[in-house]
Amino acid sequence: MLEFNPNKRISAAYAILDSYFDDIRLPEQETFEPPKIELSIDDLENENLSLPDLKQLVFKVINSHKSDDFDFENDTEEEDY
Repeated sequence: MLEFNPNKRISAAYAILDSYFDDIRLPEQETFEPPKIELSIDDLENENLSLPDLKQLVFKVINSHKSDDFDFENDTEEEDY
């Protein structure tokens, strides 16, 4: 599991299946499906945009979000270190 070269390293999905984790495994928390994110650039009206126009639209959408829009202080995900 501990491999410096990332091309030789196993994924987290395979690592969690190792018997080392049998005592602490919580199958209900072992979902590895990324959440679906919908952006306004995915709208059908943007389907045939040229690459420069698409880049401009992505830039506009990204810049419309400011860090003040997010509540980092009361983030619901907890991390254990």
